[in-house]
Amino acid sequence: MSQSCSVEKCTRTSRGLCDCCQQTLCLQHLTAHNALLISQLNPLTDEINILGNRLNTLNIQETIAGSREKLEQWREDCHKKIDYFFNKKCQELDQVVNEKVDQQRTELNQIQMKIRDLIDAQETTREDIDSLTSIIRQLETNINNIEQTCFKIHTRPLMIDETFILIRKITEHELDLSTLSPVYNTIHRPAESFRSLTCNDRYFLIHQHPCLCLFDREMNIVKQMLWSYGAIQDMCWSSTLDRFIVLEKNNIYLINENTMSIDNVLRLGKRRWISCTCSDTVLFASTDKRASSLVEFTLFPMMELIREWEYPRTCAKDEIIDGIIYNNEKLALMIVNLFNESLRMELRYSKTLDRIWTLQLDIRCVQKKVFRCCSLTCNEWIIVDYETERLLQITKDGKIKKTIQYHSSPRCAILFDLNKLAVSTMNDFQIQLSFLIISILLHNSDAIDYRYHNYSEMTSILQDLASRYSTKASLVEIGKSQGGKSLWAMALSAYAPNQHVLLRPEVKYIGNIHGNEVVGLEVLLYLIEYLLTSNDTLVYQVMNRSRIWIMPSMNPDGLEKSMYGDCSSITGRYTLNNIDLNRNFPDYYGATLPSSIRAQETSAIMSWLANVSFVLSANFHGGSFVINTPLDRYYVGRVSTSDDDDIYQMVAHSYINRTKQTDKACSNQFTDTGYITRGADWYEIVGGMQDYGYFNYGTIELTLEISCCKYPESNLLAGYWDYNRDAMIGHLLQAQRGVKGLILNEYSQPIPSTEIMINNRKPVVKVTSLGEFWRILLPGTYTLKVLYKGIQIHSREITIQNSLSPLNLTIIISSSTYLPYINMTTTTATTIRSVKSSSSNIFINWKISLSLIFLFIYFILINEN
Repeated sequence: MSQSCSVEKCTRTSRGLCDCCQQTLCLQHLTAHNALLISQLNPLTDEINILGNRLNTLNIQETIAGSREKLEQWREDCHKKIDYFFNKKCQELDQVVNEKVDQQRTELNQIQMKIRDLIDAQETTREDIDSLTSIIRQLETNINNIEQTCFKIHTRPLMIDETFILIRKITEHELDLSTLSPVYNTIHRPAESFRSLTCNDRYFLIHQHPCLCLFDREMNIVKQMLWSYGAIQDMCWSSTLDRFIVLEKNNIYLINENTMSIDNVLRLGKRRWISCTCSDTVLFASTDKRASSLVEFTLFPMMELIREWEYPRTCAKDEIIDGIIYNNEKLALMIVNLFNESLRMELRYSKTLDRIWTLQLDIRCVQKKVFRCCSLTCNEWIIVDYETERLLQITKDGKIKKTIQYHSSPRCAILFDLNKLAVSTMNDFQIQLSFLIISILLHNSDAIDYRYHNYSEMTSILQDLASRYSTKASLVEIGKSQGGKSLWAMALSAYAPNQHVLLRPEVKYIGNIHGNEVVGLEVLLYLIEYLLTSNDTLVYQVMNRSRIWIMPSMNPDGLEKSMYGDCSSITGRYTLNNIDLNRNFPDYYGATLPSSIRAQETSAIMSWLANVSFVLSANFHGGSFVINTPLDRYYVGRVSTSDDDDIYQMVAHSYINRTKQTDKACSNQFTDTGYITRGADWYEIVGGMQDYGYFNYGTIELTLEISCCKYPESNLLAGYWDYNRDAMIGHLLQAQRGVKGLILNEYSQPIPSTEIMINNRKPVVKVTSLGEFWRILLPGTYTLKVLYKGIQIHSREITIQNSLSPLNLTIIISSSTYLPYINMTTTTATTIRSVKSSSSNIFINWKISLSLIFLFIYFILINEN
């Protein structure tokens, strides 16, 4: 049976279903609808033409003007610095000569006055004549020396390359909700706590009844204040105001994070608020009522209401806007229909409130609690569904990308540090509890997943990273295992990773020395990727100021034999020929090792250490939670401390203080020592790797036991990485403490067989073939000694500041002070001196004065005779 047209008062028979409005229309109205749609193409054509014109007329120079200005300023600053040092050294040269000239002028004036006095008195003695003659001869010698003075200027080339200027395009990785890690941190809150949370780049702001609390990134309370006001509806952060904004039912509060006090209160009549969010210039707040309004406030120069969007622009009469989030000039709205208990998400332009897309959700709103969402990277979103305990990831064009169950009744969420998700939850037991749960999100593009990797997978990952980041990573095979597997070491640096750069310190990490202790291998893989991809400030520093070597597995044969979940056995610990690699290095005092065979893996490391002068190092183990420092055995009596124990304690405490969490499975064992022990005080070993590197090369090396279980469950890996990430990066920076420099002779040549000793500490540090040395030191004053074949040839006092910029020295030592030159005869030892060929006017005047003086003495002698 035919239907009539759906248009009111039209009696014609329908001819089809209109796909834009889903109504059955007659031919005329179908034609009219089609014409209407076609007419809407014209404005779009106009818009695209306008955009095309904008692109054609885009002034690139205006776009990059600010960046060009920064480059110009950098160039001017560099020129000023060079001119400053040039002028300073010129003044030093002038000052040295002028001081000598002034001294001789003073002596000449004094002798002239004395002679004048003798002439005026017409009385003198032979003793006066002899004294004057001696003084004049010495004065003449001094002036001759000044005329023949030469200076040797020691300069070094100014090492500037393109890495001094980095142009970075800000990039984001898409996150994948399905990679959400197990919970790695939880804050328990009283049930009366309000669920909202927000953060800036330093802190979380959370209500923990009865206080409003600031938590740092490690979830420690930094500051708090008593909250004696009404229920908190929502919170956000304003970078413009540098304040947290707290939305109460009727008032808006500004919270100063530095003083943890309320700076201002905005009271706006009888409005009831429910949600808020901030752009750089505007605070948006939605009202808690049917047909919600959306209110805008300027942030600067003062907060004031500038606009209110109302029904029907915001939502329908029987709808309420539960949550709003601003991101990249867009507003996400969570809109609840109170009549049919449905929920939808809308994305709108923040300036016009025009709708971009709508997503109707299969969620029935029964519990009458507010729905929240949060923004992700790449303009994506997460919807928090407390009704069915889910998290929904939404694409930038309004499609559901991923859905995961979240069994803790999630209430709201926020992303921080680019890949960490904080979720405020509510659980109903006999007693109601509230939690803030922190998990990690991995980006799904080329990320190393949180699971264990065998040798082949590890090799593929390393080769892939070295290929993709060839300007910052170089993969090196330093040897073979007993089973023929490559021992891979990845060299990382912001520039020239495949070669040593003068005075750039070399540092290293080694993992999996015992094949069944596997957590170190995985966190080192994550560290390699992080150093290559992160824009973190500390990463930038370590990559630009050092070359970092990372060997994820020193014992790949043992790795292949180890067993998942095995926390305590020795399966996979040893090499294929049953050698414990951490008992296989030569003992400095010649003690007998457990095995008479030197493992191939040990020989490879020894050769590596002999060819690369490592300043700082650490090796990773499992089976406990502690930092182990030298000495590994009691070499002399019952002494377990090295001469550099103060340095070891400093770097060990620096690492443990940056570790976010202890491994609770065995954390009680070293509580009294702060999770730090000297090896021999724990248990003695002979042939340890850290003592070998320290005694033979002066390398400051720690042994890091980071997991109580040797091969723990894989769902714990994300946590181990997060606990250690900042500590691992911070440890690398310790190579920048103390002193570094060059030891050269007067011909700017390195001096062979040279070592550095600080005070009388042992071991000494070998100077490289290029003349370089490094020595990590705590702040203080020290005596630096230069030894040539064990004999001291130079000494000086140095003062070290508490800084991550080392004292930089260039020490020039005459070749006549060390062998073989010291044995050469004086007839063959030659000093080359440049003599000035011209004299200044003042020197000529001095010679005239001296001639007159000699003439006067001559007349006196004639008269006496």
